[in-house]
Amino acid sequence: MNISLHKCARTTPAIRAEIAASIEQVGADLWLQPQTPTEQDMGLWLQGFYDNSAPLPDNFLADRQDHQGTL
Repeated sequence: MNISLHKCARTTPAIRAEIAASIEQVGADLWLQPQTPTEQDMGLWLQGFYDNSAPLPDNFLADRQDHQGTL
């Protein structure tokens, strides 16, 4: 089942937005899974970034000066 929620009684017009989600029944419960639009999907953006960027050299972190085991 796909559902699109257009209005929520507790939102103001300034923050009201369309929210798309899929709902599946799991046993006696419902599983609500928000559907992120492609243009707002950070995972897709990050994958594209890695696909189109040169990898860092193997020695990139070789001369770090931080102390191991401390924050």
